[in-house]
Amino acid sequence: YLDEPTGLANLRHFEESLEEEWRRGLRSGTALGLLVLSLPGLPALVERDGKDAGEAVEVAVAQTLLAALRRAGDLAARLGEGSFAVLVPGAAAEDTLAIREDLSARLSALSLPEGGVRIGSASTVPTREGSAAALVAEARAT
Repeated sequence: YLDEPTGLANLRHFEESLEEEWRRGLRSGTALGLLVLSLPGLPALVERDGKDAGEAVEVAVAQTLLAALRRAGDLAARLGEGSFAVLVPGAAAEDTLAIREDLSARLSALSLPEGGVRIGSASTVPTREGSAAALVAEARAT
């Protein structure tokens, strides 16, 4: 369930946790927040400076995400090369935006590849008509 070398949850763990939290939100009527981060300049950095340089950037981002998590139920995950997510159970829209702003400030202090970091966010109270996949799509689109 862990991504090497970042130490974050891997994609499988994220997907299972997202579905579990969606079902929990359905039962309890509580919000579910999600942030999706991407490093658009990472592929060019890896091509220019090598895999180790890209890995160092991803590890720095992972450490920043872990430091920013506020509660035990929050989950940071690496979804793929240069792609991360933060799952925030119980986070309404305003809470999710506050976390997005905090992460943006923390990540701006890092030496990131050209293009920096893009952070999308979304929050919803799960419904039977909605889906976890729609929440991910909304977060990616913002």
